[in-house]
Amino acid sequence: MFDKTINPDNKGKYNKKLARYINYRKLLELILSIHPDLKLAYDLKENYTIFNATYSYEDAKEKFDSIYDEFVLSNLPEYYDFIVSLTNWKVEIINSFIVYKGKRINSGIAESMNATISTLLFNTKGIRNTERRRKQIMYVVNKTGFLLK
Repeated sequence: MFDKTINPDNKGKYNKKLARYINYRKLLELILSIHPDLKLAYDLKENYTIFNATYSYEDAKEKFDSIYDEFVLSNLPEYYDFIVSLTNWKVEIINSFIVYKGKRINSGIAESMNATISTLLFNTKGIRNTERRRKQIMYVVNKTGFLLK
């Protein structure tokens, strides 16, 4: 399932298209039974999600190649771009499993700050005064928890 907070064994809800009560687990099984490739794609996605959530740095170095091979051997065209990304970003993906002060290293904070600044730059096109724009960016970014000087 995509959202791990949802109970797949919930009380069934009525589905008009199916004309019956069905819970999330049965609905997922019904969807995956449409075609074997759909089930394969879902299982690959779940395996990668488990790999990404549970493995340590040392284990990730060993397991990455087997997961990569599973995606390649699946021969699903929907995963071709993902396979290219895995190939191009292998070192970075494995390095993302390094733990520092109890947390995995990632660029989430920097990406969030860049997105905030990009949005502000887009929204402040009318401000010609560069110093005023800089102060506005620093005010908003510092207000959201990032400290810039």
